[in-house]
Amino acid sequence: MKPIQEIYPLLATPRNVVITTHQKPDADAMGSSLAMYHLLTSLGHTVTVISPTNWAKWLDWMPGCSTVIDYELQRDRAESALQQAQWVFCLDFNVLIRIKHMAQSVRQGAFDRILLRPRSASFQVLAQTIELSREFTFDSTQTLGLAAETDLLTQELERDMVQTILRRLEALARAGN
Repeated sequence: MKPIQEIYPLLATPRNVVITTHQKPDADAMGSSLAMYHLLTSLGHTVTVISPTNWAKWLDWMPGCSTVIDYELQRDRAESALQQAQWVFCLDFNVLIRIKHMAQSVRQGAFDRILLRPRSASFQVLAQTIELSREFTFDSTQTLGLAAETDLLTQELERDMVQTILRRLEALARAGN
């Protein structure tokens, strides 16, 4: 296991990258995959996001979702991206069975597998199961500006809650008239 900071210098050299997450990705899986997609693309990497299966249509609003490959529907295209990949980022899953039919290709590929995961003892099994060639752990205490980011997020959530309450009160007032 390596600290997340060790990957930063490696990001300077553009690579062919695949990002994958678990089958039937939920909002955090799709959102983190697309966030990583946008970050790596902005750094000059050629990036493909592959979902092992389809996803809920309500996630389609996420920027970049239209570029995600559904492995089950576009297997040839997905396999081509995996064959060209130099790195595969594995996000939000703990055993290879969670990527269904992609598991064999991810296990046997000639690329570096990079697992980004929060610190949690419950995820220790993944490194042994996937046999990663590189593993980077995200430690939120090392994030620059974490307190400022948390404060900003809290302010935005409070503002959104207030606006929602005001809209509901306004709707109730109109319904009462």
